Amino acid sequence: MRILFLLLTLLTLTACNPCEERCRAEANNIDTCLHDWGLEWADLDAADAADYRLSCVAAEEVFDAGLEAGERKVERALCQDVVTDLRLANDCEAVWEALVSYGGE
Repeated sequence: MRILFLLLTLLTLTACNPCEERCRAEANNIDTCLHDWGLEWADLDAADAADYRLSCVAAEEVFDAGLEAGERKVERALCQDVVTDLRLANDCEAVWEALVSYGGE
């Protein structure tokens, strides 16, 4: 029984954080749309998509650490919603809408 508990705990700790996935999806989508939006990575304080993703993940880890369990669950659900919206976005306007609606009610 202890081994099962340890395995479940380990799986929980190593499960993919949807907010880190959001950072990856954002970086990829932004990279595709920057030109359409008339922006450059420097406008987002990043050198490129990889730099943006790393910075986003680092900021997310700090933010996540400051949340209580219930708040963390809500935040991760919001992140998953953004990931889903970005995957369904079929043009840069839809990507923009997904990004600006993050966290909105």
